Amino acid sequence: METPSEEPVLKSRSARHCISTGYRLYIGHFRRIFRATWPAALVASLLSGLIGTWHANLQMQSQPGLTTAMAVVALLTVLVSVTFYAQAMTLLCHHREQGVVPRVARMFTIDGAVLRRTFICALTCGIIWLVIISLATSVSVYAMINQSKVWLAAAVLLPLALLLLLLPLSYPAVRYLTTRQTKLFALVKTDFGKGFSHYGLLFCVWLITTIFSAMAIAVACLPAIILMVANATAVAGNLAGDPIGMPAHMPNLVGCVFTLASFFQHYIMLSAFFPFYYTSGSIEAQEQERNEKKNSIY
Repeated sequence: METPSEEPVLKSRSARHCISTGYRLYIGHFRRIFRATWPAALVASLLSGLIGTWHANLQMQSQPGLTTAMAVVALLTVLVSVTFYAQAMTLLCHHREQGVVPRVARMFTIDGAVLRRTFICALTCGIIWLVIISLATSVSVYAMINQSKVWLAAAVLLPLALLLLLLPLSYPAVRYLTTRQTKLFALVKTDFGKGFSHYGLLFCVWLITTIFSAMAIAVACLPAIILMVANATAVAGNLAGDPIGMPAHMPNLVGCVFTLASFFQHYIMLSAFFPFYYTSGSIEAQEQERNEKKNSIY
């Protein structure tokens, strides 16, 4: 029998409390989260393994038809990964409304409205990343052409500054994903300033969860990174005239390792969302308390 959560979402918390409560919710209900999301995570991981196999095979890369097919596979990987996160957001929507993470009756359970919201958020984030990467690339090219250390430093610092400036967007984004009957751009218009007023809380949660996630991903993906570097070194030597000296099954081995690493990476990255879930609730609770104080004065 399900019991209501002892930790309500709408409650003022410190950064430490938001992080600990978020990870505790994720770990405490991991079996239910895993049951609802593992099919999408498995499909996305298998597609990633297929891309890894193609990347490790020099002969496959030389075939234009396979290159086009891998571009389609990469797009499918992104779409399935978004579906994976949408399934997790469906559980959080129920948790926000009912106070419990539901027990999933079927392996594939998803809310169509939440799926649409997740795709919209993913597309928006993709556009933002594309703009930032394009800007960083343009500045880097300009720095190399002019051999300017100042512009080279700007190519590193400018994208970081933009990311930090856009950090308050995480507050309306989380609310959009876990609250029904809201529109993204309307929330951004009303909540970006609120997020900015709680920038210290958002920054602390972002910094600590990023460190935790980066360490976990580095450990989970270490075999894949080692194989990728070894294969790239062998391919570079082959292009320079040296024999590859790698076993014939190397591409298949890379694909298997990429599949496992991608599967673990999905759940590591998902865990980072839960502290922001409670951070969003903390900010919303503090804003409600502030509005109540203003109304009581007037």
